[in-house]
Amino acid sequence: MENKIEFTPIPNAFPYALSSSGHVYNVNTKRRLKRQWIGNSWRTNIKREDGSSFYFRHHDLESASRSCTAKDAFDREATKVIPDWPRYSVTSYGTVWCVNSGSRGRGAGGPFIVAEYFHRNKRHVNLSNKFGKRRRFPVDRLVKEAWGVINA
Repeated sequence: MENKIEFTPIPNAFPYALSSSGHVYNVNTKRRLKRQWIGNSWRTNIKREDGSSFYFRHHDLESASRSCTAKDAFDREATKVIPDWPRYSVTSYGTVWCVNSGSRGRGAGGPFIVAEYFHRNKRHVNLSNKFGKRRRFPVDRLVKEAWGVINA
């Protein structure tokens, strides 16, 4: 009795394929890549065809062909740019997005939701300008500046 392993090619990442045993293989070299348990799924660090590196989620074959851009963030949610802070936008209900992130650090290369915290029982976020200077703002003030109303 021979167990035959089947390979499914990973879209947008040519030399890599996902095996039926749950590992990612390089098809050219026939070598198995190291996988890691990150968050709630197995992931393997591979490169897309354009050369960018990312962690491929084994349970989601389409994760290789997806990439989140600032345009996607604006399409997904109705946001407006915060006056005097062009790197950030805010929804009418108070979610603050950093749509122009740097090349390193948290959310590098794509938009992400800015972490909130409570100060004196009000939601606050830290925003930084292009020089790295950080400033704390209450979320309801940012919503009022961008939208003209407070729903947050």
